[in-house]
Amino acid sequence: MPDGRRFDLVLANLPYVGEDEWERLAPEITRYEPREALVAGADGVEAIASTVPAALAALEPGASLALEVGAGQAGPVAELLVDLGLHQVEGRQDLAGIPRVVLGSQ
Repeated sequence: MPDGRRFDLVLANLPYVGEDEWERLAPEITRYEPREALVAGADGVEAIASTVPAALAALEPGASLALEVGAGQAGPVAELLVDLGLHQVEGRQDLAGIPRVVLGSQ
């Protein structure tokens, strides 16, 4: 985050694919997307967990953070945000009904 800059909203689509999940992705994804752009450790939340503290430090009081997450990650990411002090933490579903965005406010 830029030094000294504060934001009302931080929105991030960080890598969230787990190591073992990479091999199961469709060829049209693995053929054209760099592995580093998608894979974030064993469970897919390493990039989120390591980036969220800096994002929170850049939020104005009362501001919000929104993160795109992989299928099955909304719960663990929501717990992380609560543990880091965010309030009104909730998941939002995609058109298939899968929780794919986690929102929280300071």
